[in-house]
Amino acid sequence: MRRDSPPPDRDGARDRAAGAAALFDLTGCQALVTGGGTGIGRALASALLDAGANVTICGRRADPLEDAVAALGERGEIRAVRCDVTSEADVQRLVAAVGAVDILVNNAGYARPEAWDDVTLEQWRDVMSVNVEGPMRLCQLLMPAMMRRGWGRVVNVASLYATLAGDPARYPGRGIDIASYVASKHAVLGLTRHLAVVGGPAGVTVNALSPGMLPGTQDPPMSPEVVAALAAGAPVGRVGVEDDMRSALLFLASRESGFVTGQNVVVDGGWSVW
Repeated sequence: MRRDSPPPDRDGARDRAAGAAALFDLTGCQALVTGGGTGIGRALASALLDAGANVTICGRRADPLEDAVAALGERGEIRAVRCDVTSEADVQRLVAAVGAVDILVNNAGYARPEAWDDVTLEQWRDVMSVNVEGPMRLCQLLMPAMMRRGWGRVVNVASLYATLAGDPARYPGRGIDIASYVASKHAVLGLTRHLAVVGGPAGVTVNALSPGMLPGTQDPPMSPEVVAALAAGAPVGRVGVEDDMRSALLFLASRESGFVTGQNVVVDGGWSVW
């Protein structure tokens, strides 16, 4: 039967839903999402906008940033700043542009498949500079103001490989060896835990968010065979999509997570439990 109006709210379901939304209300909060033009970063920026935050996204390339602002602009106040997080000059310009932020999402990341015995020190440092030094520097520059104000949220986007080693057998036909990426994401957890100790007494929480397998973010795209193999490895029977990260981020960015810090929240459909 077609229903042209909402069903009677016999048990207060809508009131409870509104209350739940209020738990994660970020109205008036200033948020910065690095790597916010594409993939996970764009999904996280969208979630923050939907919760009422004013969002700045940054990235190296102008076109994806402009596309994201155009696509998300109707949801709230969003702007873009070009920034390479490995460039001190760019980072300084970014910090000057955003001023004080309440929520910092260190999402910018870089992975380069390489043969372990062939990787050069320069290649290794390229990955570390984006994945570890970038978040470190932004925390160094933005957390002190959060601590002076007595409130702030830092979410460092890590990875399944922040706690696991990369297993090439799980990516049939791709020959993946990601030693530098694995090492960098382990380092992100160490940084997160240390900064949680630094920020905690001043009301600033620092947590990591570790996404599961998200084939939609891969370049080049994964083959259907690889995607099927990854889905079979998750208890929920599917791979992830960028929007799977939204609710976890909103909790970690909200006032409701004040007693959660130094943690690694894994959103992977159970892929890492076996």
